[in-house]
Amino acid sequence: MKALDRHRLKFLELSLICIVASTDAHGIPDVSPRGGPPGFARAVDAHTILLPDRSGNNRLDSLRNVLVKSRISLFFMIPGINETLRIKGHARIIKDASVLLPFEENGSTPRSLLKITISSVILRCAKVLMRSQLREPASVRDRSVLPAIGQMLKDQIQHPNPAETEKEMLKRYRAEL
Repeated sequence: MKALDRHRLKFLELSLICIVASTDAHGIPDVSPRGGPPGFARAVDAHTILLPDRSGNNRLDSLRNVLVKSRISLFFMIPGINETLRIKGHARIIKDASVLLPFEENGSTPRSLLKITISSVILRCAKVLMRSQLREPASVRDRSVLPAIGQMLKDQIQHPNPAETEKEMLKRYRAEL
């Protein structure tokens, strides 16, 4: 299918998270999450969606990739629903303030939007999420099974300063949302 029908549109409207896949000039792939409250990604029409770029890790890989290769894939999920929505298309970066303003959230306007022209849209069956048991309470891991991300990053780059604790990171994240 090359357009959003009523079911795919409803799925998009209810989604809380989207995984964005893009490639750089050399064809090296990148996968990056985006998310927000239901409706964070919005359909302009049956062939076009807008996806906000909110503050995150400031790496900008997806945006850089879109500048050189516009092809993009999106993978949307809804908590409690095992089916997924996959959209493929071409993206371009929009920085027009009048387009960004309706995406204001908690007093923060996104820096830019990806405007995606849809080339295909597919509802995916539930098998993979059922097989993985991702939605099962028994699959939830206690946070303590891994060190805080601050510690993992400190170890990765061998930084001499103390690692940011999980509590410090959560406080900083909440302030930056």
